[in-house]
Formats: sequence, structure tokens, C-alpha cells
Amino acid sequence: MAAQLAEIFGHDFLDSLRSLQEKINRACSSDVIVPTGTIASLIPLKDTVIGSFQRLIEEERKATRKPFVPSTKNQLETLINEGRCITDLSSKYCGRDLLGHYIFHFFHQRRRPLRGHRFTNGSHVIVSGDQADGETRRGTVVASYPHFLRVALWWDLKNLAAPNTMIVSGSPPVVFDQMEDALEFAMNDVSTDLEDNMPAEGIQGWASRYSRLDPAVKVGDPEFRDLNLSQIRSISMACGNSVSLIQGPPGTGKTRVVVETLKLLKVWSLWFFQRQMLTENSTLLSLNVGPFWGEASNTPLLKPVYLASPDPASAGYKHSLENQMKIHSLYGGYYHLHKQEELCRRRVAEMRKLRYSGSLIFKSLSNQEPSSTSPEFASWKERAKALNEQMDALRGKMRRDVLEQADVICTTCFSASKLLPDFNFPIVIIDEASACTEPASLIPIMKGCSHLVLVGDHKQLGPIVNSSEARRGGLGVSLFERLLGLESVPHITLDTQYRMHPALSQFPSSEFYHGLLKDGTIDHNGNGETFSHLSAPISTFSERIGDDYLHSLFLYHRSPATRVNSSWNNDHEATLVLRVVEDLLLRNYNLSGHDIGIISPYKAQISLLEDKFAQQPATKSAVLSPERINELRNVAIRTVDGFQGQEKDVIIYSTTRSHESGLSPLRQNRAISFIADKRRLNVALTRAKRGFVLLGDSDFLSQHHDSPALARYMRSLYEKRCVLKLDDALMDQVLSGNLYC
Repeated sequence: MAAQLAEIFGHDFLDSLRSLQEKINRACSSDVIVPTGTIASLIPLKDTVIGSFQRLIEEERKATRKPFVPSTKNQLETLINEGRCITDLSSKYCGRDLLGHYIFHFFHQRRRPLRGHRFTNGSHVIVSGDQADGETRRGTVVASYPHFLRVALWWDLKNLAAPNTMIVSGSPPVVFDQMEDALEFAMNDVSTDLEDNMPAEGIQGWASRYSRLDPAVKVGDPEFRDLNLSQIRSISMACGNSVSLIQGPPGTGKTRVVVETLKLLKVWSLWFFQRQMLTENSTLLSLNVGPFWGEASNTPLLKPVYLASPDPASAGYKHSLENQMKIHSLYGGYYHLHKQEELCRRRVAEMRKLRYSGSLIFKSLSNQEPSSTSPEFASWKERAKALNEQMDALRGKMRRDVLEQADVICTTCFSASKLLPDFNFPIVIIDEASACTEPASLIPIMKGCSHLVLVGDHKQLGPIVNSSEARRGGLGVSLFERLLGLESVPHITLDTQYRMHPALSQFPSSEFYHGLLKDGTIDHNGNGETFSHLSAPISTFSERIGDDYLHSLFLYHRSPATRVNSSWNNDHEATLVLRVVEDLLLRNYNLSGHDIGIISPYKAQISLLEDKFAQQPATKSAVLSPERINELRNVAIRTVDGFQGQEKDVIIYSTTRSHESGLSPLRQNRAISFIADKRRLNVALTRAKRGFVLLGDSDFLSQHHDSPALARYMRSLYEKRCVLKLDDALMDQVLSGNLYC
């Protein structure tokens, strides 16, 4: 790199660049530091630390292996009740996609809706063709629909036509291998010296000026429309430093910051013609960044490619690798081969079926070999094999061409290794980095990274770690959170939220962000009024309190919960949630089912809620019109953890638990500690834009425990007079659907 720069810009270029580096270090503000050294020096991983991580990864591998295909009836029932298994499925083979996956649709034999499961887009699954004794294949859920799952399998599964197919959740072992490989790579310290990979002089000068609280604006500087100062300073820090951290509290526009950073790095960076990688711990990011790529203009600033296989009906499919391969000049030839291969495949399947079905017609044919060993059968198989080899070659060529022409490749941390073995990425941005384990974060970093930006919020939910031993050992601490404690790594926090009404953001700001989170939802005229689209929804329940327009509402009841295996549900509270949604749809004509989200900490409660909303009781038709009843299907129902990164106009939080009789104080305290976990509570309270409805037992939720944030929130609700106590008479009236009598 140094030799190339000297040849292009002159032999004195590097000396002047080093001098500029020293000036910038002196000129930068205190909270934005331009570090020197290597990526590895800022991500210290000693041999002992790597050895510890390897041990923790092995513990996590063991813990994650347990939920795979169950061997006993009790294990099967537990997995079904927890939403991690669906049985009695039929399937339809839909062909292979352009990434080489085998695509299947899985559905109930009687075409019943698939309810109570946890499978979403991107979920890793194991498919068994004959319950616990059958053939198994690993794959990924491409799309989840009410009546079927679209799954991409890595290998074909011949017996999936059987009516007793089963799908079980579980991470594939390869992800643990990738983390271990990344650790080995890090131990060898192959990172590049930043002296040879410093950002260009132009961007360094701009970054140093805009990193201050009072940026020095010059003619020709980039213009950022509708960005606040903290967002602009975050972009300057990310562009001007080799390693940086951006903390993005809920609704602060971190996705916009990420995309604007990528645009600027392309325009000004020395890596103008080198690809950038944007990774995340899930596939959700690919669907969220689309509006920011500059698609409205005739010449978009960035050309992204998503490695995930999103639903063809989704907004992100346009930029998917599969769709980009479909418009490649070689696709016509590939499609012709694909049709020939399908014909061969059907012919081979027919001959195999004829052989194994014991057809009387076939048996009556004298002096003929079974079809599976006949020359004709072998010929068809060889032809199919040859066609597959030609298709693989064309797929590889199209795939490489698309990736080489992309400016930004969007992927998950694990896909960065599996799908990009031959690519290096000087620039890596990891979104939702605080929800990713450190070994997983190292996977994209170890692909030639010399410019790293970590974006996340350690005040929200961290990495999911199944092994208690691995959690105790520190696997649950993300790289983002660890680097946040190093003075040598610059970081900045986005300080203005654009999601919530100020009445909803007040408590999260004071409780989780030291009162520093400002509201961007206030009218720019300066009169203190909020935007009209954030007005509180009308509710019959809030009217009972005496206020027609409450942004926060607590419905206090004491209905007991029921234990379901390792989880809990509450039937009365689930019905109460349904009544709240019916009331919202009845009283607010501008509110649709898509605008409402229901969350709960417990998977069993989620399953029960899905059943309630799928039913069509007479009370619905008595309250809602047929059109509004149909809106109930569009209500999002997920666990709190599964709702991170999303938002809705109205959120209904079903806490589920109460003072169950027979539980010891210790077990009661454990129950409230799970619900009251500060990070989980932060996620729950910051999903709503207009209204937040909390349901639960006040005595249970207000008790003192190790995490008092929930108790303080309960106190704030009482102080604001947002509490409606449902006594037995009122509760019976609500549950029976007679709220309006």
C-alpha cells in the first residue's frame, strides 16, 4: 500500500501524511481520538484470553447441541411448548436457489396455521424427515408465513415428503468452528499497520474539524440533510479513526449514521475502489437500511448486496445476491441448465420411486434390472451430475462478479466467513455489535480489516449465551462493551431520539441514559408541541381513569399465572390483551394491526396469545366490523428479546407473572429479576411511538429486588395517575367482552 501511494502521490506523501497524523492528534477534541498502531493492539487478545474463549465456545457448543432433535417424548413436548419445534409437517420442494440451497415449504398436513413457534427469518433449524429416527438436514428459515415456513436447506433431503416431518431450532456447529478459526487468526496477529492504511488527508481534515462541538465549516464540505450534531460528529469520528464505537440508544437514527458513513468513506477514502462490509448479528439489518442507500436518485451513491436470502416479496430482495445474480448476463444460460437439471431430477426420482415402491408392473417385466441399477438410471444420474457441475461453475462466476462490483456487502458475522472465503474487507462496520459475542465479532474483523466501526447500545440486550458456564466466563460481554472501557478507543453517543413521544421517552432517558437523551419529536417551531402523528391513542380503559389521551397505561390485575414446562402463561391476561387490542382498533380508525405490537418475557405466553388472536370468538364480531377483525392477524406478537430493533405505534406488554401461591420468596425474586432486568426493561419501554400499555400485578412488579428500575417505573406510573385497577367485577366484565355495556 505504501509503495503504491508513493508512486501515485509522490515520495514525500507518506512523510506529510505522518506529519498530518501528529497534528490531528493534537487538534482533535478529547472525546475523539485518532489512535495509532494496529487493529490487534486495540483488540488485545493474549494467548491466555484466546484459550479462555476457546473453552467458553466449547461450553456453548455443548449447551446449544442439546435442543437438537429430541430423543424422548418428554423432550419433544418440552421443545414444542417452548416454540422450538413443529411436528407433523408436510413439505413441497420448490427447487434450488441461486446460492445453491434446496428450498422447501413446510406446512401442517391439514393446512392449519403454524402457531406458537419461534422461527423467524434467519432462524437456524434442523429438519428431520421421520421424527427422531429419520434423516436430518440443517438449514435456515427464509420466510415465515402464517400457514407455512420457507426453508433453505444446505443439502437435499430425499424423505421430506413424509407427512411426519419435524423442524427443530438450533445453531449449526459450523458457527462455533468459525469463531474458533477467528480466534486462531487473531492469535497470529495478521492485522495491517495503520500507518499504511490511514484515511485520506481530505477526510482526516474534515473529520478533525467536525469532531468538535462547534465544527469549523468550510466551502466544499459534505452536506448532511436532517442530521443532528451528534450524528454528524459520529460520522466524522467513524471516518477519521481506524477503530471507533457509536452508541445508538433507541430511535436515535444509528442506521442512517451507518449508511452516511459508508457513503462518505466511498467518496473520500483511499479505499475508493475497495469493498466495505456491513455486518450484523441477525438478518434484520438488510431490511432496514434500504431507504437510505440513495435509491431515489438516478445514480445511487452506494451499490449494496445482501448475502442473506430474504423473502422475494420483501423490500430488501432488490439488493439481495440472489436477485442481482438473476440480472447477470450469464443467468439465461444458467436458467436453461437449471430446467434440464430439473427434468433429469424428476426422471431419476420417478425411476427410484418405481424401484422402491415394488410396482407390480415393474415386477412383471422379465429379464430387466431394477431401475436404480439399470444403465438408463445410471445415465440419467450422470447427466444430472454433469448439469449440476456446469450450474455450480456458472453460479460461482455470477456470484463473484456481483460481489466484486458491489460497494458494500451486507451480511451477518457468520455468513462473512462461510459465503466470502476469498474476499478481504479493509473497512468493516458491525451494527448491533453490543448483541454479538466477541469471538463472533472477530469473524468479519479477521478478513483484512484495517478500519473498524462498532455500532450498538450496551444498555439494551446483550449477546444470547445458552451455557451458564460460558456466561460466567464472560462470553456474554460483547467486544463493543469491552472496548468501551478502553480510553484509547474513541466513542460517541447519539443523543436525540426520533421515535417516542416525550411522555414515553422521559423515563428511559433518565433511568438508562442519565437524562441525556433529547427528544427530536418536538415541533421545530419551538412551541414545545409534539408531532401530531405521535398523539396518544384513544382508549376506553384510559377513559375509565378520567383521561381520554394517555400515552402510558397500566392495567393492574391479580390473575394467577400457570407454569408450562420451563415457561409461564396467564390465560386471563392474554384475554385482557385481546380486549385492549379490540378496543384500540374500535376507537382509533387510523390505527391498523400493523401498528400494534404485543410483547412478553415468556414464550408460553406468546404461544397462548397467538392462539387467542387466531381464534374468532363471537365477541369480536359484536365489537368490530369484519374489516377490523381482519386487522387482528397483522398484530406482531413476540418476546421482548425478539422485538429489539423494532418499533410500533402502540406496544402492549404482558408481564404474565403474579404472586403465585406456593412459591418461595427466593423463587419470586428470581421471577421478578428476569422481568426487571434493566436491559430487557429498556427494550420493552422503548419500542412504542405513541402508546404503551402495561399489564400485570402491581404488588409483584413493585417489590424490591436486585434491579430496582422496574419498581421506579411502577412508581412513576402511579405518580402520573396512569393506573387502572381491575377488580373482580370489572375484570369479569372485560373478559366477557361487555366493556361497552
